[in-house]
Amino acid sequence: MKFVLISSSLVGLVSGHASLIMPPSRNGIDSELPPWHNTHNPPGTGWIQPYSCQCTNGSEPFCNSGQGCFWFSQGCTIGCSECDGQGARLPNWDHCPLESIKPTVNDPKYRSLNQNATAGSPQDIFKYNPWRAPGRAPVFDACGKAGGSDHQAFNAGAYNTTVYAKQGDLGSVVLKPRPTGTVWTRGTVAKTRWQYTASHGGGYQCVFAESVHACMHVHVCVCTCLLYTSPSPRDRG
Repeated sequence: MKFVLISSSLVGLVSGHASLIMPPSRNGIDSELPPWHNTHNPPGTGWIQPYSCQCTNGSEPFCNSGQGCFWFSQGCTIGCSECDGQGARLPNWDHCPLESIKPTVNDPKYRSLNQNATAGSPQDIFKYNPWRAPGRAPVFDACGKAGGSDHQAFNAGAYNTTVYAKQGDLGSVVLKPRPTGTVWTRGTVAKTRWQYTASHGGGYQCVFAESVHACMHVHVCVCTCLLYTSPSPRDRG
């Protein structure tokens, strides 16, 4: 469970594999389809490296997050003007050497992986990841791209085609608003539930749309974790 402070700071973000469970998001719409509905064993995506958004949901029996964790952007590092769609997890991979910047978040307490590495050193292999300089990395789309890029890739870069979307679709284009009755007011504290399937470098940042109809207006949420869990054993990054 998390409490989030609704802030108005504009930011660009690249996600790992994670899903918003409460309130349910438009990205999890596939949870209404039989393969993903009320199951602890949802189907894996693609054929290169099948993966799923399998998770637990506290007191509730099912997460029903659909393929929500596969709406993301591949190949987006800090300082870049655009994402390149390349998602291999190579140490110290700078996706735009002519544009990249130095990380601004360097305190080990804000990194859940590789905390003993000196910030900015060759051992600090995640220094170009988006959460190391909040607001300074691009995205394909504020609501994500299905599968992270236009084509299937390793590291769970895939999306199973459904009536709602296919690989490479942009969330703000194909996903319709999914009213839940939940209203978050800027400047207030809201209760939500979120799960991550793979951290890919140990940083997290919450985002939300200014309104359900304005998905491209993305803002930062300052997140406070009430319960900390170790990186998922499924994450090999």
